[in-house]
Amino acid sequence: MERMIVWVAPEDGWSKMNTDGASQGNPGLATAGGVLRNSAREWCGGFTLNIGRCSALLAELWGVYYGLYTAWEHRVTRLVLEVDSSLLVGFLTTEIGDSHPLSFLVRFCHAFISRDWIVQVTHVYREANRLADGLANYAFSLPLGFHAFVSVPIVVDSILRDDVVGTTVPRPIRMEDEAAMIEKIVMDVSKKLDVTLSRDFEWMVGMEAHLKKLNSILCLEYDKVKMIGIWGPAGIGKTTIARALYDQLSGSFPFICFMGELKGSYTSIMGVDEHDSKLLLQNKLLSKILNRSDMSVNHLGAIKEWLHDKRVFIILDDVDDLEKLETLAKERTWFGLGSRIIVTTEDKKILKAHGINDIYHVDFPSEKEALEILCLSAFKQSYVQDGFEELANKVAEFCGNLPLGLCIVGSSLRGESKDEWELQLSRIETSLDRKVEDILRVGYDRLSDKAQSLFLHITCFFFDGKDVDYVTAMLADTTLDVKNGLKILAEKSLIYISFHGLIGMHYLLQQLGKQIVLQQSNEPGKRQFLVEFEEIRDVLKNETGTGSVIGISFDMYKIGKLFISKGAFKGMRNLKFLRIYNGKVTLLEDMEYLPHLRLLHWDTYPRKSLPPTFDPELLVELHMPNSNLEKLWGGIQPLANLMKIDLTLSSNLKEIPNLSKATSLETLQLSSCKSLLELPSSISNLHKLKKLSVRGCYALEVIPTNINLALLEEVDMGYCSSLRTFPDLSSNIYRLDVSSTKIEDVPSPVVGRWSPSSRVSYRQKLPKAGVNSRSCPFARVSKCKQLSITQESLSIFLQPNKRTHVLQLFGPG
Repeated sequence: MERMIVWVAPEDGWSKMNTDGASQGNPGLATAGGVLRNSAREWCGGFTLNIGRCSALLAELWGVYYGLYTAWEHRVTRLVLEVDSSLLVGFLTTEIGDSHPLSFLVRFCHAFISRDWIVQVTHVYREANRLADGLANYAFSLPLGFHAFVSVPIVVDSILRDDVVGTTVPRPIRMEDEAAMIEKIVMDVSKKLDVTLSRDFEWMVGMEAHLKKLNSILCLEYDKVKMIGIWGPAGIGKTTIARALYDQLSGSFPFICFMGELKGSYTSIMGVDEHDSKLLLQNKLLSKILNRSDMSVNHLGAIKEWLHDKRVFIILDDVDDLEKLETLAKERTWFGLGSRIIVTTEDKKILKAHGINDIYHVDFPSEKEALEILCLSAFKQSYVQDGFEELANKVAEFCGNLPLGLCIVGSSLRGESKDEWELQLSRIETSLDRKVEDILRVGYDRLSDKAQSLFLHITCFFFDGKDVDYVTAMLADTTLDVKNGLKILAEKSLIYISFHGLIGMHYLLQQLGKQIVLQQSNEPGKRQFLVEFEEIRDVLKNETGTGSVIGISFDMYKIGKLFISKGAFKGMRNLKFLRIYNGKVTLLEDMEYLPHLRLLHWDTYPRKSLPPTFDPELLVELHMPNSNLEKLWGGIQPLANLMKIDLTLSSNLKEIPNLSKATSLETLQLSSCKSLLELPSSISNLHKLKKLSVRGCYALEVIPTNINLALLEEVDMGYCSSLRTFPDLSSNIYRLDVSSTKIEDVPSPVVGRWSPSSRVSYRQKLPKAGVNSRSCPFARVSKCKQLSITQESLSIFLQPNKRTHVLQLFGPG
């Protein structure tokens, strides 16, 4: 008897990695291979690995490790990993003892799987894994080591084409296989029949998609015990999704239990110590799942004693404590084969600490779905009522697409007039609905004091796409453990950190943080942060700030102009972060005092200089575009913390101070400083400088001749129309602009130190193939009078190397 097998493409939004190992003897010469494909069955990348001598199983495992590595490098976020070894699936989805000879590599794989992505590990018959097997066998003909393939090796091209068109391959079926296949068919049919949502959940927007993804992670056909996490921020819908899943699958398990209300500490049970509280929790679960009201639990091994041979489906909802999770489901061995334990939480760290690698991250709904959620609550229909389109979109935007906020705000607006919607809109912009605040605040209240402080810093200052390193530098003088604190906030879904390390925060959580700050005191000048423009205006105007204030973020777009006195900041001796933007402050006389700031961001600063008493020693960033400054400060100042200076469009700026002690400076942005005559020679000492821009500094005549700094990557001297000398630049520069200058000669030693690809392009970038992934590096040299580059210099310049540069040459004009 035969069964026809075919490779199945992943669903939309997912990628699939097939891996396999091969060996000539066991142990013997061994190899591995893998292929990454998308839902359109397209080749995304592949690899082979010639290992040398090892066992067949170890070869398979190395294939898995490099398969995960390859998928991660391709920035895959949802991955199906298919292997044709059931034993390997077991290793990857359950724990393995330290004494096992493969434990070291299994743990490496577990660490990869537990990163910030979704990975489903599944078994596939070898007939559907032929492409990975072909790559593994191809590796025998290659040198030892890892080989990555951007395109399809010709030796496996025919197998790939078979998979693309869906060619079936026969597989002989033994009697035991036939029984297993029948059981699987029954399971598959049962799953398909259960896809329909019950009436309780059919109105939930996006619910069917959530359940479909969760069912693929659950792998109900897999007969081992699995624990799955459902992770996401408060109000995202984790409990609702879990209840819908429970409703859908409850008929597929003989023993079921939904354990809710698990948030909170053991001590909330008055008069009961921690051990007794654990016994009560176990008693509650067993009473529910066994449907017995006479349960009496006397020891903490009761769950294992009663359920070790039973196939159970348990949902542990809203878990916020690892110890509580271990009380209810410490080991997979506590439950019978085929059991599924679902844990919902806001804290990803709990899942990782418990060894739960299959984690479903509940993401925010799309804009379309968010609007539909709002409409169902506000209009009892899935579309916007006529005339409310603009208002509904604004409400959805202010709710940040958070389902909880959309439902509560939508319900409060049901049946209201457009005028009431307008009024509610202005209220949403400045404050939270009490129900929303109560739910969101729970996560904040359970943070440590330091984590709470970090949360407030981010909500008031660093939520808008700042990167982790920047925030760490800004808060380096505090007692906060910033990097670890950020990790904790991300694991508890209070912030999110992008692949590139940028910090983001949901709008409603920003509002929560601001409301917490507002509750610190009835007097604005006695709070940690000032963010409301009316209160900031009054504090600065009346000089009522105190030592409690550490940050001011003043968006002036609603008032435009403000007159303040020279002593506006005198009482705020602990102020560290000052941001004034989108408006103009008028100072009738020079500032008398500025505190020891770490951030000084002041658009259109009105005076010619900073206060003479200002000490820049703690500055990390100086951001003062469009200022009236003529100079910053005198003498050599200790500037070890300073990372960025931006004085763009400061047209009166005449000089830059000695920066020899700005040893951490990475960016010097002086574009369109039209009165600037020269750059100080101290720039040659800025060994961490990465970017220098003097673009449009028309009066600039002098640049230090030696700027051969190892980390300098970007130099923009374009439109410095008085500039004649080409400086000695680093060979690491990948972007250079000296267009519209008076530079007449590029010295041979300077050009010779660069080693770009053999191509000169006229207003034309290189094709993507072979180009450095960051960007296509280029030098732009145009409209330069009598530019001379010798034939010798040009031949040196065109020597090939790893870095790719483009030299653009244009005639005078």
